[in-house]
Formats: sequence, structure tokens, C-alpha cells
Amino acid sequence: MLSFTYIQIWVFIFAAIIRYRPAAPAAPAAPATPATTATPAGPAEQEEARRVAFHELERFLVFYSWAINRSVLNSEDRKSFWHLRTWIKNHLKPFTSQYAIWVIALGFIWVSNMGIAPALIWALVLGEAAPANVNALFFPNPANGSLAHFAQDLDNIFKPAVLRGLTVAQISNPEAVHRVQLNQTNIGQTPDGEAILQFDYTYNISGVDFGMQHFGDLYFVLRGSCYTEYSWIVPGLNNSYSLWNNQNIAQNVTLNDEQLANPQATFINPVTVTNPLVNNNTYAAYVSTSWKSSLTPSTDPWYFTDSLFDPQTNSTSYSVKPNRPPLSCWETGLWTWKGQEIGNPGQFGYNVPGFPLFHRDVLEYLLWGSPTSFTAARLDTINLAASDQDVLTSFDAGAGSINKDLNRLLVTSFVWNSNILFDLTLNGLSNTYGIPNYISLSKNLTGAGDFVIYTSDVAALALIFVLVVPIVMILMMIANLVMGHGLEEDYRPRPKNILKKKILEKEDSKGGVKYNHLPSDETSL
Repeated sequence: MLSFTYIQIWVFIFAAIIRYRPAAPAAPAAPATPATTATPAGPAEQEEARRVAFHELERFLVFYSWAINRSVLNSEDRKSFWHLRTWIKNHLKPFTSQYAIWVIALGFIWVSNMGIAPALIWALVLGEAAPANVNALFFPNPANGSLAHFAQDLDNIFKPAVLRGLTVAQISNPEAVHRVQLNQTNIGQTPDGEAILQFDYTYNISGVDFGMQHFGDLYFVLRGSCYTEYSWIVPGLNNSYSLWNNQNIAQNVTLNDEQLANPQATFINPVTVTNPLVNNNTYAAYVSTSWKSSLTPSTDPWYFTDSLFDPQTNSTSYSVKPNRPPLSCWETGLWTWKGQEIGNPGQFGYNVPGFPLFHRDVLEYLLWGSPTSFTAARLDTINLAASDQDVLTSFDAGAGSINKDLNRLLVTSFVWNSNILFDLTLNGLSNTYGIPNYISLSKNLTGAGDFVIYTSDVAALALIFVLVVPIVMILMMIANLVMGHGLEEDYRPRPKNILKKKILEKEDSKGGVKYNHLPSDETSL
């Protein structure tokens, strides 16, 4: 439509310039000669031929617009587009030496039309976004069963969303990576010479990141800190831990064949099991890398290796030392609205006027507890960066570190949590594990679809282009159709000599002089 309108405007301007150009003084009419006598064309005849050529060109431009209209309005007459080529070949060839500028102008209109759409697409398309369709959303009904059962449903339904976040983390998307801040500090050393490390992290998600149309000033700020806690290690070589020095939360790492082949971490979050809406959360993480063979040495606490020299092969191999220290972590999620702290999403109805009930419930149940530990739990056996290594017998401990593991996990958590609302459109309405849909059961869906989906599959168009381009196109079509009325028969493709003769036999409307002879050659025109 944009290209078509562009051609219409140019053809209309081009024809108007020719039509309203200042008229050249008429040359004196030459005496008519008998038809039987062929004399060379004089200056007057040549000037008349040029004037007629201009008139023909003017009429062609109007006809060309008419042909375009006909080709759009009538599918059977699309061959009218080829009249351009035919007319230039049969009409303008005798005059190209004098009027080449018109041929160039016609070519410019045609060629520039090919690039007009790409050139203006930046102004037409505002972005790759569109409002959500409420009827396409699926969210498990929070009232369905106990909280523990609901958490299991979330694992089954939302795990694909977490994996999409992991994909972004693995490709190191700059936008997501820069939103996560992770700082590592060496705070001490064990008697065995191992470093005691502390990791502080934070990221924030705004209402705009969530895709909300009306609550851009809403922010979720996540802050946390972890450090390697060697005091939780139970003495011995059996990789046992007394988390928080509590014998009731003792953990023993079982190094089965799968864990030896695929390093992974286990995250424990005891507080949020009983109180999911608390802002401050504590969690721990321990890793199953002990005794695993490595191709390279490492001094990172989770991947610290011992060297083994084999005198028979005169080579050195490495294996991860036992009793790798667990991480002791705390994490807090803070919600703010226009710079003021507003508690957890369950209180949004009081602190954020007009906040949709549906959005409140989604955020309350998907961002409760510790988002970082929940993300790790849903990643399951691939929650470490070292899990990406496809080596069964050994791995590259030198390439692994707690810093890399946490950064990968935090970026995944950020992307997943930012897309919480968007992912509701991807859950599907068929494979729901028999869980009722919140959308179908809720009596208050006001504002449920008031969020924007960002995807390359959709585009937001500038309203001014959407309205103006069709209006201009229709006006140009009407104007050019009126100007081109009755031209169809005059511009059927005809032999070149007949066209040249018709030009020279054109009767002058002022002088009544008729030229019924042809020039001796084309250049004499």
C-alpha cells in the first residue's frame, strides 16, 4: 500500500508539472503542401512534433496512473503495468535524444518505489509489541489444593519458562547480563588455605519490564548475599553437612553415577516452605563435584582439585577434593511503588490503587519466597554452568567457579521473572495437568490483559501512518482515475511507425494545420 501510494503521488505531480507548464509561443503555420509531394520537415514541423510529443507524454503519465488503478481494482487487467515498457519503446524512442530527462524521471519513479517501503518502515513500525489476549492466558487457580500441591503444579507448568530464561543466560544476552549485578569479595582463608568468598547480588524489575501498561513505576528489587560456610561441613570424607548447624537439617551428598557424570547443586529453602509471603528468605546450596575427575586444576571452593601423579605414564591428573563448602545465603525481595515501599503483592490492593487483581495473584504466587533458589530447583540437574559440559568421565574444573554458577542462575532468574506475564500466553490451554484456569474461574478480570507482549511475531504500527496512507492512496486513485478517463483506447500497444505517423498527423487545434508526412529519419525530430 505504501509503495502504491508513492507511485500515485509521483505520477500525479509529474503530470501536473507538464500540464501547467508555461505554453511556448506557437510557431507560424507553414503552407500546406500537396499530399502527393513529400518534402523534408522544416523547423515549424519539427517544433510541432515536439509539442505533440509533450502532449503525448502528459497523457501517458495520466494513463499510467490509470493503468495502476486498473491493475489493483481489476485482477484481469494487471498486464496494464507492461504498458509502461511498451509506451517507452514505441512512443519515446524517436525523442530520447531531446527528451531523455523524461525517460530518466520515469525510471526514477519506478526504481525509488522499490526502496520506499524499507526506507519508511522505521517510522511505520513503532516496536515489536502488542496487547495480550485475555482468552489466551492460562494460570493455575491458586485455590486449587494445598500450597505444596500448587508449587508442584508450577514446576510442571512453568519449567519451560525457566528454560527459556536459561537460554538467554547461556547466550550472554547483553541487556539481561547488565541488569544483574554480582560482586565477589575474598573475606578470609581457612587453615587449609582455601579462600572464604562472599557474593553480593542485586537486580530490579520494573513494571515496564513486566510489560504492564499502567504501572511503570512499580519495581521489584531483589537483593541477596552468599558466602562459603566451611563450619557446616561434618568432619570426615562422606560429604555431609549440618546446614545452619542444625542436626535436623543435615544433608548428605550421594555421589551416584549420574552426579559424577553431571555436576549439580542442591538448594534448600526451609523458611519459605511454611511462610511463602515473607520478604526475607534464607537458603543454602551445596554441590556434588567431589571426587570428580578434571582435565585442569582449580582453586575455586566448589571445584578445588588435588593433583595425582601417575609415574607409569609420567602424567598428572586432577580430581575435585571432597567436602566442598556449601553456600549460606539470604535474599530479600522488596516491592516499591513511586519510590515508596509497599510490602508484598498481597498488599497491592491497598497500596497501589487500581492494580489488577489477576496481576496481584500472579506476582504473589510466582515471586514468593526466594526467586533464586526456586529458579535453581526448576533447573534441576542443569543448575550449574559446569552442567553444560558434555563429558561423562571428567570435566573442566578450571573453567568452573561459584561466580559463574551464580551469575548464570541470576540471569536466568531475572529473565524468567521479567517474563512472568508474557509466559502466561505460552503455557497453552490444553496440557494443564487437569488444573482449573484462573481466567475461567475468576469473577474479576478487570485489567487482566493490560500488559504488552514483546515478540518479533507482532508489530505496533504508528497510528498516523495507518490512517494517512490509505486516505492519500484513495484520493490519488480517484484523482488519477478522473484525469485518465477515456484514455484506454488511445494507449493500446501499437506499432512504432503508426504511432509516429499519428503524432505527425495530429491536427493543430489552433491553426487547423494537418501534417500528413513522415520525417526522413528519426533524428530529424
